[in-house]
Amino acid sequence: MNPPAKYFEVKKRRMISIICPFNQRDTLEKMLIPSLEKQTYTDWQLFDIDTKALNMRSAAQALNYGVEQSDKSGNSDGILLFVHQDVELQNADFLERLVKFCETEEFGVGGGAGILGTEKRVYSSVTHDIDRHHAGKVCTAPMEVDTLDECLFFVMREKFMGFDDYGSTWHLYAVEYSLRCHLRGEAVKIFPLDVYHLSPGWSLNKSYYATLKKVEKKYRKQFSHIYTTMGCFPTGAIKLPIFLFLRNIKHKLFRNRV
Repeated sequence: MNPPAKYFEVKKRRMISIICPFNQRDTLEKMLIPSLEKQTYTDWQLFDIDTKALNMRSAAQALNYGVEQSDKSGNSDGILLFVHQDVELQNADFLERLVKFCETEEFGVGGGAGILGTEKRVYSSVTHDIDRHHAGKVCTAPMEVDTLDECLFFVMREKFMGFDDYGSTWHLYAVEYSLRCHLRGEAVKIFPLDVYHLSPGWSLNKSYYATLKKVEKKYRKQFSHIYTTMGCFPTGAIKLPIFLFLRNIKHKLFRNRV
């Protein structure tokens, strides 16, 4: 049970710039926007990025563009919240709680779901899919993780590093950002902030693996594994391809048995 909103009364009113690339306006207007309009914390501004109309080719391009639009609106400080179109904030005091955590916790990037590599376990405040099941072990307090899931995450604007562009992909941008935070000595954390994500949460495809290989190549010298909410992947010019090959065979055998 979450503490009452009064417990999370914030010391400073911080503008929250909410960056949401979308390709289905109906979903955005049915899910994210109504949950924002119910918030008790009112110092927020939504920057919804129509990726089709703007011919955006990647998440990095769309998210960096959203931050630029926020800058042009005069939001020079505060919090950047990156969120998917098919997300609902589950409590009316969600944004109040988020701001309070930003005031009381030290971190480079925070979110609602992530993976703890030492346990190879996903921890999460997110429920997803039609049946609204938990995406991993429930997060009950702020905790450090290796990387974050992309459905919802946030940074203090003064710490924002921008998103590196890995070509035409919509995958792993929060993972890659998490890795950069670790290299800067900044914590990657998840928080008990209840979120519903309509997606079933399974996004493994050719684009995912192609992006994974690019991220692995960049960070193989610094990290022995790339941990994501989709799996734990060893780094190395030989290790990763062999791992993916064996994993693909395993998946095919499993599908044939079902």
